[in-house]
Amino acid sequence: RIGSEDDILRLDIINGLPLARIEARACKIDDNTKDKDEWRYRSFDGFLDEGETFIQRLQKDWHTVVQSFHVAHTFLADLLVSILEDVEQTRRDEQRGPMTSIKVTFHPPEILLRIKGTASAPVHLEVSRQTYAGSQYSLFFNPDIDESSMNTSWQEDYTITNMHNQLQIKIAGGLRGGIIDYIRMYGFYEGGDGNPYRVDPVLLLAVLTGYDQYVDEDTIRVYGAREEARLLRQIHLEIQELKIRQAQVQSDSEEGEWLQQRISTLLAEAETARADIG
Repeated sequence: RIGSEDDILRLDIINGLPLARIEARACKIDDNTKDKDEWRYRSFDGFLDEGETFIQRLQKDWHTVVQSFHVAHTFLADLLVSILEDVEQTRRDEQRGPMTSIKVTFHPPEILLRIKGTASAPVHLEVSRQTYAGSQYSLFFNPDIDESSMNTSWQEDYTITNMHNQLQIKIAGGLRGGIIDYIRMYGFYEGGDGNPYRVDPVLLLAVLTGYDQYVDEDTIRVYGAREEARLLRQIHLEIQELKIRQAQVQSDSEEGEWLQQRISTLLAEAETARADIG
């Protein structure tokens, strides 16, 4: 666990993996077949900016969170856990479906209010949950270690939206095994200009307090473009899967007609996403 900037500088191995191997995994991957050994631990969105080292990313976010905000990474991780636990308790109490959006009221702790310099006020959040058929393995997963608490994978993510300013963050992995663990252990919020799963600490503050003075228009625009880019990649992947199925059925069958209609719909959605990005 990272407790100081000196700890960051001394870091060279995580879960038995040298940083060089982790940084290689952290690069974007466009085709899983191009890295048959490590593709499970990589992401289409990447984990770091191009040319950025893991240490550099940790240092940047250490300066923002610890030196500027004067809070600990563990504190922010605990806040995210408490919000998601509240969401899931509400889901159980109200007998909501597993992917139904849940609205909760969050009371920012005093230390966050000191950062934004305003009086306490409850923040209304809407939290959606998405599950996937495939698993994302942790960047730090070590297949050579049979039993490790860091050998995790997940099939879900949450999106937390501030209902007042409409800013949002995406939490990969939910309560355990994903970005919250990264933040808690290493102050790693992910990086990458095209990565919708980066939890930018400044944006996180704006979501949790409703105070968006520190979030400039460029940041809002970039994060909006990231979300559209992520949607575009998902659409292309689904189209590829549908075309594989389409090749296996008769075009004039009921399934064949449905597949063609679905592909046409997705192509139209892709054009809309491209327009929004451009």
